[in-house]
Amino acid sequence: MWAGKLKKYDRAGYIAEFGKDRLVLKDRLAWRAAGWIQEAMGLEGEQASINEWTGDGRNGPYYVCEFYRVEVKPIKLRLYTDNVARFDDEEVPRGVKPKEGDDYVRLVGRRKVVKYVVDALEVLKPATEWLGNLIPLFPVLGPEVYIDGKLKRGSVISNAIDPQRALNYVATTATELAGLMPKAPFIGPKGSFDDPRWQTANSEVWAYLEYTPTWVTSETTGQQELAPPPQRNMWETPIQWLLALGAWFSDQIKAVTSIYDPSLGQAKTDQSGRAIQQLRSESSTGTFSYADNLHRAISIMYGEMCVIFPKILSGERVVTIVRPNSQHESATINKQFPNGIDPTTGRKGKTNDITLGQHSARVIAGPDYETRMREATPVLIEFFKAAPQALAQPGVAASFLRILGEGNPEVEGMADLLAPPTDSEATPAQLGQRLQQSQQQVQALTQLVQKMQQAIQAKLPQVEADKFKAALDFIKSIRVAEINASKDRDNANADREAATLEHLTGLAHDVAMQAVEHDHQQSMADQQAQINSQQSAQDAAQSAQPQPQETAQ
Repeated sequence: MWAGKLKKYDRAGYIAEFGKDRLVLKDRLAWRAAGWIQEAMGLEGEQASINEWTGDGRNGPYYVCEFYRVEVKPIKLRLYTDNVARFDDEEVPRGVKPKEGDDYVRLVGRRKVVKYVVDALEVLKPATEWLGNLIPLFPVLGPEVYIDGKLKRGSVISNAIDPQRALNYVATTATELAGLMPKAPFIGPKGSFDDPRWQTANSEVWAYLEYTPTWVTSETTGQQELAPPPQRNMWETPIQWLLALGAWFSDQIKAVTSIYDPSLGQAKTDQSGRAIQQLRSESSTGTFSYADNLHRAISIMYGEMCVIFPKILSGERVVTIVRPNSQHESATINKQFPNGIDPTTGRKGKTNDITLGQHSARVIAGPDYETRMREATPVLIEFFKAAPQALAQPGVAASFLRILGEGNPEVEGMADLLAPPTDSEATPAQLGQRLQQSQQQVQALTQLVQKMQQAIQAKLPQVEADKFKAALDFIKSIRVAEINASKDRDNANADREAATLEHLTGLAHDVAMQAVEHDHQQSMADQQAQINSQQSAQDAAQSAQPQPQETAQ
């Protein structure tokens, strides 16, 4: 019925958020003194709690609580003619009226969640109503156990605290023992180290070391005996045993938390990928209670969204829908059509009214779509190796190519060539890609047509000449075929036709030769006439000149 969460402010942050004129910022020396006395004497009281919320009253820290409380208010619920029950303060559609009779009216308690922002002394912001049905603070708790009648909630590391303390003690002991190790490298009887080279034996390399023989009195016999020469101190702190003990406590931490080396990315190289995945899954099994509670909290959160969205997403708008394969698409909700007919299609329009009905949410735990596809790829490859005929089925190769591409636009384009997606299944990104591909194809075809037109225009005279020559050759071949066919049917007719053709050819040749000879004679006659006319003109010119007279002798 109530819950809250705390936030800590320093003085500057508190003033910036809530202003200077607040009670906790004023001087309250007597109240603080009373709170300190209560704390010193171990007494419970409001002043001690206020001091915990407001610090020293000058510098803070100041604690502010975002507080939610459930209020139940009795209100009448009526059934209307459209068979929808509404509260008296709800808006009623036009033309809808309440049903008559006491059987259609009842008094119910309407749940309302109110939010307050408070500090130790006052309400900092006006109360506001939360649009959901539940307080929007969803705890994710671990395992619960009762000890001596009291509820204890454990965390992920609760059972690992004791092994961690023991591991810390082992590390401390190993460090302490390492510090207690003797630093003197040699041990011997007093008087054996008279040679000064013993003073630098641990820092310099000597070819030999001499010691002074020393006599000592035996405690058993009481006689003088020669003491043994100096010996190197070989005692060593048993660090290896402490390290083994520390490793044992480390294993205990992994056991109680169910988090092993594969979960930490420290997998062994001699294990297969499938074995590593199984070892990593052990951590999920050991911490199942936390994941399960997290999924429940997420389900509650989405359930609240189903309650809130119809209240805030009113009117026509475009929203983004995420498909199970992580593809995004846009959709229009709360769309209104005149007379219920979509003018673009001429059929009944799809309003996608989210205010109708009630909705629920379900959360599925597991890897996301991309992870599942990556894990399925090796299995599919092995399957297609065993059954290659499966790739010949329509759409199988395209779907497998899309899985391998992982959203790569170029790979998606190749998959679309194998099996283009339908308009109902295509996402906006795929539609845009298809439009771009179509534009590129149109541009390439336009360039090809232009090149062909230029080539045709350049080759047009030659094409016309080739067409005329081909037509002549065709007519000639037809005539030759006809002649050959006639000759095969009737050799006499063929010979007659051949003779006629030869006669006609000879006549044509004679006529042509006569025409050439006639042209030659005519040209010769014309040349001779021209010469004669020139000669006559010269004679006439000479006769017109005066002749010289003869002188008598």
